[in-house]
Amino acid sequence: MLRIVHAADLHLPKNRNEDLHGFKPYPSVKKGIEYLKRLTPGCDLIIFGGDIIRNPGNGDYREVFSLFQEINVPMHAVMGNHDDLQAYSDDPFSEIPQNFQGYYRFQFHGFSCIILNTKVPGEESGFLGSDQVFWMENELGDIPEGKCLIFMHHPPVPCGVPWLDKISLQNKEEFWSRAVRFRNKIRGVFVSHIHMQMTSLYHGIPVASCPSMCCQFSSAGDAYRAAFSSEQPGFNVIDVDEINLRICTCRYETGY
Repeated sequence: MLRIVHAADLHLPKNRNEDLHGFKPYPSVKKGIEYLKRLTPGCDLIIFGGDIIRNPGNGDYREVFSLFQEINVPMHAVMGNHDDLQAYSDDPFSEIPQNFQGYYRFQFHGFSCIILNTKVPGEESGFLGSDQVFWMENELGDIPEGKCLIFMHHPPVPCGVPWLDKISLQNKEEFWSRAVRFRNKIRGVFVSHIHMQMTSLYHGIPVASCPSMCCQFSSAGDAYRAAFSSEQPGFNVIDVDEINLRICTCRYETGY
């Protein structure tokens, strides 16, 4: 059994005491790390789903890596709309390809993890360029059945909250037109960006978003833009083996 922690939307500021809309990102993430350390069994891998740092600059990703390093497992990162590809490339959490464009594939415990980059500079919504879609299709072609996990920031499915759906992946149909051909290989598509837990089945493929480790958006269908909920921060735990897939949302008290 492979156990992956999918954590996202940390929005860590440069100043550890800085608030975000009344929420405290650093204390919240530190509480999350304490929870992570108590997981039984522990995780094998952490994949950050994007929006790791607010306005990232030189050295910021290195500091996040050091915060989570005590978990002592490999870490990988997806680029979110608030992330900076160049800053991350200077201090990556894992080995990255030469001329890194934010998307790549890596092998772990018998599974192929595809990391996609949906970031569009200057935009809140996401998009997969034609080169990346073609690359994904080629990668999926040589992955064995039931062995692929896809991670991306912007959801390729609606969440039911109009303002969030407007800033999701803009070329959903193009993504699914390729992915559905390999549905026997894809065990799940794992996303973030919407600051809420959501699980759905799309074209027979599980799609799951994780909550934010900072603050949660309201899931009400008539919620106004950036309306927050009182739900606690958290992350998802993905357990996968040859037959089974289990996605559990873990939440924790922030203490502030």
